[in-house]
Amino acid sequence: MTDNAQQAPWIVSEPDSTDKRFVIVHNTFTTKTFRLNKKEVGQPLGAGISGKMRDFLLVEKLIVDPAQVTPMLERRLFEIMNSYPSNAADAVLMPTYDCQLNCEYCFNVNLRQAPSKKRLPPEKIAAKLIKFFKGTPAQMWRLRVTGGGEPTLETDYVARIAGLVRQEAEKQGRFYELWMVSNGVDLKGALLKKLLKAGLCLVQVTLDPDHDNKRVYKDGRPTLDIILKNIMALPPEVRVTGVSNVRRGEEAKFKKLLKKIRPYRHRLYDFSPGMVVTKLPERVVERGNKKMSRLNGPKEMDTMLACFDAVDEAGFTRRNKLTRVTCEAFVNSENFFINFMGQTAICPALEAVPKYHEGSRSQEDLKKEFDYRVVNPQWKDHCYDDGVPCPYLPACFGGCRMISVSQGAGWGVINCERYCFDRIYQHELSKA
Repeated sequence: MTDNAQQAPWIVSEPDSTDKRFVIVHNTFTTKTFRLNKKEVGQPLGAGISGKMRDFLLVEKLIVDPAQVTPMLERRLFEIMNSYPSNAADAVLMPTYDCQLNCEYCFNVNLRQAPSKKRLPPEKIAAKLIKFFKGTPAQMWRLRVTGGGEPTLETDYVARIAGLVRQEAEKQGRFYELWMVSNGVDLKGALLKKLLKAGLCLVQVTLDPDHDNKRVYKDGRPTLDIILKNIMALPPEVRVTGVSNVRRGEEAKFKKLLKKIRPYRHRLYDFSPGMVVTKLPERVVERGNKKMSRLNGPKEMDTMLACFDAVDEAGFTRRNKLTRVTCEAFVNSENFFINFMGQTAICPALEAVPKYHEGSRSQEDLKKEFDYRVVNPQWKDHCYDDGVPCPYLPACFGGCRMISVSQGAGWGVINCERYCFDRIYQHELSKA
């Protein structure tokens, strides 16, 4: 290796506790985690390693040597680091706080009060979205309509906004997609036709282990069979992805759910379990002279990993592999999130905290305060040691971390998921 070659500063590595021949390498910019043979660590580019591994090292830029990094590689790295690996830009829209269901674990109503402003006309919401999209280099404009309420309750509103964005995308020669997070109970008939016309191509639904006791109508009626029937009626061009909120100890109930939904496997593009995110517990992690809370302890992780195995054994595709980013929407949307009042927030988790809205401050000012490459000094106090970031620190701050702020705990109680990440990667590597 030449004298001027060095490990990239955004790379953090640590020994693999499962196999001493390897190291675990975390790329904090691309949010990817790799397992690398120690023999290949520090090897000069183009010598001592295979062409395939050399290409891998180049693309991920694990080693930096200005004399050997081409302009093409720099361009590729720029795309990866700016969240455009597929040349797509995402924006997140929350159209309502209302919902038909009364989910047992939902604390949305405790965070979001009745809006003080009137609903902004769809034309004005669309104009803000279009301004964002036109400012990105992406060929694909993707509008994600998310929960915090049930989007299908405002289908006409969503369809109008999405239609206007789609028209502008076509005018600009861009591609366009509409993705939606829905409880699925009303995703049918005239409502569905309007959304399809507005570009709907992906729906995420939630199917829980104890679904008909936990995710019920406000009058107590069950919803699982209704959702499954609606999934089967969706046209084939709409991809369906599923998530499951699991509590510790629900492994058996989760396996029963998988058995019930197995006949629908061909309609579920993927199905991924995750632990229920409740309010921050009193569980505290000691880290040097710092204290941080922790959502997932040993019992929660035992349940989660057992559910991972059950999904694999049942033949479903599982999205969760090596979890590195806990809040996809934040990184994918490049910090652009807007609610039905036209308020822009840094991420959906902070939408409930007024001081993080775009108001007197611009979106750029907010981005500086919460730069997704972790420059915030509060995070450095908790998640850096001697100027080096914890290798488990996500590229974004993560929805569950932001919940500590929205619950009023503030920055002093940051949720640490290192134990969660550590258990997951050891589990996944043991199966590789």
